[in-house]
Amino acid sequence: MIDTIVLVINYPDFQIIDPEKFTPNAKFVLASFKQYQRSVQNYKQIEGEYRPNLTLYKHVRPMGIQRTLYIKFSIPKLMFGNNLDEVSEDDFIKVLHRLQDTLLEMGVKIELEQLSTSLVSKIDYGKNFVLTDYSFPFTYMDEIRRANISKVFDANQADYRNEGHSLSYRTNTFEIIFYDKMKDLAKANISPKKSVDNDKAPQRDFFHTVKLKQRKSPPFEVLRVEIRLNNRKRIRTVLKKINQDIEPTFGNLFSTKVAKLICLLTLNEIKEKIIFTKKDDKPFSDQLLSLARSNPELKPSFLLQYLGFQNIVNEHDLRTAREIVFPAGSSAWYSFKNKSESVVNQKKELLINKIISETERFRPIQVFDI
Repeated sequence: MIDTIVLVINYPDFQIIDPEKFTPNAKFVLASFKQYQRSVQNYKQIEGEYRPNLTLYKHVRPMGIQRTLYIKFSIPKLMFGNNLDEVSEDDFIKVLHRLQDTLLEMGVKIELEQLSTSLVSKIDYGKNFVLTDYSFPFTYMDEIRRANISKVFDANQADYRNEGHSLSYRTNTFEIIFYDKMKDLAKANISPKKSVDNDKAPQRDFFHTVKLKQRKSPPFEVLRVEIRLNNRKRIRTVLKKINQDIEPTFGNLFSTKVAKLICLLTLNEIKEKIIFTKKDDKPFSDQLLSLARSNPELKPSFLLQYLGFQNIVNEHDLRTAREIVFPAGSSAWYSFKNKSESVVNQKKELLINKIISETERFRPIQVFDI
C-alpha cells in the first residue's frame, strides 16, 4: 500500500494557527512582500513519535499571491510507528483523522474534506514480502539484477548498497527499490545514513521487538519493494498505463486496486526483461543440450554465446557483463540482447513469480500476525 506521500494544499484550504512553530515564523513569511518565501517545520523525530514534514511556500505571481502547503509523511509510520506493518484501504478515515489531529498539534488546521481531495505531488507505494521458506531477500535481488532494466524504465543508474542487500534503479521521476528490510533496520540502528529508509527514529524499539519475534516464531525474512513516483506527471503516466482515469488526489490514490495494479505492472515489466536465469549447477554440456531442445530454431553458436554471457552475468551483473563482452557503442549488443529475449528458458521457475503471486493477493502485512 502507500508509504510516503506528499500532499499539496493551497490557501485558503489550510490555516496556520501557530505560525511560531515554523522556521522562519510563518506569519512574517505570509506577510512579506518578497516574490518568493519559504518556511518549514521539519519535525525532529522523537523516540516513539512521528510527525510529518511541512513546507510553506509563498509566491507572488501575475494573477496574485499563491500560498501553498506541502505535507510529506509516511502513512504507516504515522499510524503504527513503523512501515513494516501495512495499512489497507479500510484505514483511510482513520488516517485522515490521525493526520488532521497531528497537523493541529503542529499549528495547522485543515478540514477532512480538504485533506481527502488534496492533490498528490509524490507517492511511494511499498509492499513487504515475508519470506518463511528459508530464502533470503538477496536471492531475489540477485535474480532481478539480471533484468534489462534500462529498457523497461529508461533507468541507466543502478545502485547496489549495504553489501548487496539493497538494489535500486532510478530516473529523475521514478525509482524502484528492493531491499532486505531486517538488515536495513539493523543498519539504521548503527547509522541511519547507511540505510535505505533513513527515517528510523520511531522504528528503533520496533526493530528489537521484531528480532524477538523472529527468535520465537519460525524464521522469517522480509523483502521490501518500494515504487516511488516522484512528480505528478509521472503519477498521471502510470495511472494511464493501468487504465485508471482518475485525478491524483489523496482519496483516489489511497486505493488497494490502484496500489495493486501499479505493483503488478512494475513487477511484471521487470520479469519480462530478466534475460538470463540464475546459475545452473548442471554440467555445461547438459545446459547446452537443454537449451538446444527448447530452442531448435537457434544456432548452436548463438546458444554457446548465450551460455557464456550468462556465466559472466552470474559472476557480476548484466551491466558489467555487457561492458566486458561488448565494447561501448557496439551495435552487436542490441542484436544479441534482442535474440536473447526470445530464448525459451526457465522463466516459470523465477523467484519473482512468488512475489507477483503474493501481490495478486495483496493482503496487508501485520508483523504480529506472521
